[in-house]
Order: sequence, then structure tokens, then C-alpha cells
Amino acid sequence: GCGAVGGAHGRPPMIGPRTVILTMQNGIAAYQQVAAMYGAAQTLAGLIYCELSVEAPGVIRSGIEPVRITYGPLAPHPITPIAQALNHALTDAGMQSALVADGRAAVWSKAIFVAAMSAVTTLTQAPLGPMMADDEVVAVLTAALTEARQVAEADGVHFDSDPVASALAMARSMPATARSSMARDVANGRPTEVESLNGAVVAKGRALGVATPVNQTLYALLRLRAQQETPA
Repeated sequence: GCGAVGGAHGRPPMIGPRTVILTMQNGIAAYQQVAAMYGAAQTLAGLIYCELSVEAPGVIRSGIEPVRITYGPLAPHPITPIAQALNHALTDAGMQSALVADGRAAVWSKAIFVAAMSAVTTLTQAPLGPMMADDEVVAVLTAALTEARQVAEADGVHFDSDPVASALAMARSMPATARSSMARDVANGRPTEVESLNGAVVAKGRALGVATPVNQTLYALLRLRAQQETPA
């Protein structure tokens, strides 16, 4: 959007040398795109945990309170006073904010979980309960999660705890009837996050020389299914 309008020194008018940009989109692409445009030192990678629904035009309701936000700089860049000030502002606004040393690890941890779980729930149209009760499905999920972790580690991301084990534990702790937003989007003919989630894992793996055969399979099938479900 604003990047298309040039200002002083080739920057968009609203982006200055002290500006910090926080990305909160699902997937791994957003913070990388912003860092490539404006520099890693001015980029904060983050994510938001919420369950939003559209009640009416312009009326958005959150089903989870408080909304949780986790973010941080792109290591090895340090936490800055601006990042700390934002943390205080979010907390004062009633959100549960966590400022971490490396926002990339937080973003990747969620992306690893969402990409694998969304892919399988969308392709099978099954909720989490039956998925996690099936050993063969869990094996596929584990392989997809492991591939994504290997891609992240090859990209220089360090995890304090195993995101594969955390993702499986989280899936088992969620309601058995839970379905992914991607599954609902495909069923309703809406655009999905497949490119920024599964597609991004596959693309980054190719760029880094990390094989992702399970994710490649899930990604190819998701792309085709989304094309079939989208109204002409």
C-alpha cells in the first residue's frame, strides 16, 4: 500500500528513520517482506491470538479476552525503547502483551502449528478430535511440523522449546470439535492463507535447500481444493 508512494529519500511519507513497523499476520512472509523494504532494524515480528467474527458491517467481535499479542525484534537486533513503549501501551489498553527477544521464533512457532493443522483439517473436513485420535494422521502432522521446524532452523531461527511437541500438545488441548479458519474459508468459497502459510514453508524450504515433501503435498492439494471451491 503505502510503499508505492515515494517520499523523501525514497521512503513512503509515513515511514521515517525512527519508525518501527510491527507485523501481526499469520505466516512467515509478512515480517520478511517488511524487513526487505525498510530494514530488519525497523521491523518487529509479532502475532496475535484472537478469535474474531463479523457481527455486522463494521462490527467485529473478539471471542477471546484478553487478546494476546507476542512480538519482538528480528534477532540479533536488540529490544529498543520504542518496542518497550509499545508493550506498555498494549498492556494499558487491556491486552496481554509479551515482548520477546526474537519475534521470528514466536511467529514461526505459530506458523508451524497453523500451517499443519489448517492443511489437514481443510483437506479432511474433520475436526481436531478425530484427527488427533488417528495415529496415521498424527504421523502426517508430525512430519509436516518437523519439516517446518527444520526450515525455520535453517533460516537461523532458534527455538527455546520444541515447536513440534508444543503444536501437538496444543492440538490435543483444544476442543475436539475445533476446526481451522482455513477449513471454513474454503467451505465458504473465501480466499485462504494457504500461500502465506503452507506455500511460504515450501518456498522457504526450496530457497534454503531443505526438503519439505509432506508440506509440498499438502500445499499442492490445498491449492487445487481452493480452486475447486471458489465460485467462478
